[in-house]
Amino acid sequence: MVTYRREKGIFNEVEPKDLIVVEGLFVIYTAKLRSLFDFKVYVDAPADERLIRRIERDTKERGRSIDSILKQYRKFVAPSFRTFIEPQKYYCDLVLPWGGENKVGLSIIINAIENLLKRGERAES
Repeated sequence: MVTYRREKGIFNEVEPKDLIVVEGLFVIYTAKLRSLFDFKVYVDAPADERLIRRIERDTKERGRSIDSILKQYRKFVAPSFRTFIEPQKYYCDLVLPWGGENKVGLSIIINAIENLLKRGERAES
C-alpha cells in the first residue's frame, strides 16, 4: 500500500480555517514557505528508529532487500537528511524529540495551538 502521491501540477486549494495542519519533509524548507505559518514544529526521531522504520516499510511494502535499503540509506538518504531535512529544525518554534512517544512535548504543542486559537478569537471580537 502506497501512502503518498506525487503529481506534478496538481494542487489542493485550502480554504482559510482557524487551524490548518500541514506536514511534510520540505514544508518549511524555503523562507517563503516558512513565512506562511504561525507555528512550526519539527518532529525529530532518532536515526536508528528512522532506519528501522525504513527497513520495515521497504521490505514489507516495496519488496526490497535489506542490502539495497542500506546501500541507498548510506549513499543518499542519510546525507540528504543531514543537508536538507535536519537543518529545518532551526527554523521551528518547537522541536519535538521522540515524535508521538513524547507525551510532554505533545501537550506543549496542544497548549500552544490552543493559545494561538484563543488569540485569534480575541482579535476577531
